[in-house]
Amino acid sequence: DDKYWGSKANQNFTVLKNESSVEVNVNEFQVGQNATVNVIVKAVDSDSKAHPQGIVTVTINNKPYTVTLQNSTVDGQSIGSVVIDVLPAGSYPISAVYGSGPNYYGSSYNQTSLTINKNESSVLVEVEPIQVGQTAIVYVTVKAVDPNSKAIPQNYVVVEVGGQYANVQLDYDTGDGYAKGKHEFTGL
Repeated sequence: DDKYWGSKANQNFTVLKNESSVEVNVNEFQVGQNATVNVIVKAVDSDSKAHPQGIVTVTINNKPYTVTLQNSTVDGQSIGSVVIDVLPAGSYPISAVYGSGPNYYGSSYNQTSLTINKNESSVLVEVEPIQVGQTAIVYVTVKAVDPNSKAIPQNYVVVEVGGQYANVQLDYDTGDGYAKGKHEFTGL
């Protein structure tokens, strides 16, 4: 332009990180199964298209697990999952902390729990007929009803024969998911 001299201006500005939120999704599992915990980190501002990056630390039963976030098909959202080792039956609180990334502030979540249910089982008791005064040998077989469970029934089964009670110890695993034990009742 012939009326104005050129000029230049410099200005610094700050690009702020987005606020984030963490969601934890987990189903109930049976004893003997590994549990999968799914984590979603997303922008609080629904207009953000940047995917959160970094890791989430998920703590279950006082044990920390690291989840590396992967981009999801949804803008402004990343996902990850971790497989939790086999735990005994019970309910375990879950906490999750996203430590922040290049585009997002950190956030935390601690409002759910992981439930590990006991397996259903079946008990088979076998005993041969005897004469009065003979010893009765009672065989007990216990099998987990869920065929996908890796858990083998343990402990004992209470058996009553002719007013006598005994704790029949489940001594061994037959290799096919059955636990077996036997007990001799005398003086019947």
